[in-house]
Amino acid sequence: QLMLRVKEREKGKSKEEVVKAFIQENKALQELVAKEKFFEGLLCAVVWNRLRGDASKEGTAGSDEEKQGRTIGGRLAMVLATTLTAKHGIDEWSLQFPAA
Repeated sequence: QLMLRVKEREKGKSKEEVVKAFIQENKALQELVAKEKFFEGLLCAVVWNRLRGDASKEGTAGSDEEKQGRTIGGRLAMVLATTLTAKHGIDEWSLQFPAA
């Protein structure tokens, strides 16, 4: 659902704004973000799906937790690109970042 909203977002609206709005509309995600502050940044990084970060396009992290989440989420694309299967990539990624 999130990726569909990002794809169909209004012109001029950033991916980060769509992610934040999606979190506000979803009670479970609100609770998760309240408990694990890094998760919002993780979702933003996954939506950006870049192998290399570009601060000019991604905006700035509002806190250390959000920055950590962006790092964790950003590594997902790199790990998936360098492993043979998606399952193996997710397993490798979750070992690198047990908090996720």
